[in-house]
Amino acid sequence: MSGSTTELPRGPFEGGRRPMMALALTGVIGVALWIVSVIAGFATPERAGYGWLWAFFFWLTIPFGATGWLSAFYAAKAKWPVLPRRMLELIAATMPIFVVLFLPVLIWMKELYPWQRPDAFGEEARRLFEHRHAYLNVGFFLLRAAIYFVIFVGVSELHLRWSLAQDKGDRPLNTLKSWRMGPGSLPFLGFAFSFAAFDWLMSLNVTFYSSMFGFNVVAGAVMAGMAVWILVTIAVGTPVSGHHLHSMGKLLFAFVCFWGYTAFSQFLLIWIADIPDETPWFHQRLDSPSWLVVGWFLVIFHFAAPFVILL
Repeated sequence: MSGSTTELPRGPFEGGRRPMMALALTGVIGVALWIVSVIAGFATPERAGYGWLWAFFFWLTIPFGATGWLSAFYAAKAKWPVLPRRMLELIAATMPIFVVLFLPVLIWMKELYPWQRPDAFGEEARRLFEHRHAYLNVGFFLLRAAIYFVIFVGVSELHLRWSLAQDKGDRPLNTLKSWRMGPGSLPFLGFAFSFAAFDWLMSLNVTFYSSMFGFNVVAGAVMAGMAVWILVTIAVGTPVSGHHLHSMGKLLFAFVCFWGYTAFSQFLLIWIADIPDETPWFHQRLDSPSWLVVGWFLVIFHFAAPFVILL
């Protein structure tokens, strides 16, 4: 048999301690500066809470997307991701960290979520809060958050543990378990992340309604997970072929298109329906110069440029 061969390591992965420590130190410094900004009065507790929530959810999309891809590949019994799959498993395995990072959101709940302080709003808003109280109350909010994290952490941890045990040779049938859990977990992952987006993001706005919002957030998370998987696979020198990268690039391209579709569909459906309770969310973003910059940035650098480059 002619051609070059790649000798794969037989032992566990070693190295990477220095970049991991550098990144951990960067995170600690960032959190310290965030705390100092609040203490020194550079940012109000409310604005600091919004900043933390945004950063928390932004980074959460990456391990969630990786977990979703793992389940999807197992559901399809795909063979080509086997070689670079360990990187995807490790990205997904960072999910337990976000349980800890969610604690500041709980601490700032009253400042963040308007349904926690209905007396600060007008009569119409109080009526809406009262109508939603059965769903948007502290106890049920915490219970749902716990369920979401049980699903996220449980699926990601099982995928990694079963894979590691099989690599050691003492669990040869673990792939069969993942083949069963993959399709079984996908509906739970999708619904859990959609409802997490409703609870943690959509409920920040009193009168914003969108049935496409969960779809749009899940599409962005799946796209983010694939993009980071590609970058990490290349960065650590995983011995993959051009066919692997081509397949990963095609999937990334597909979800760039899907994210653009869900984002535009959300805008189009709300704009055409022209219901007074729904349109203010977009009116505020179209009339504000600051929001227009954000909107055009997303159009160009989150959709148009990646679309052309990947195509």
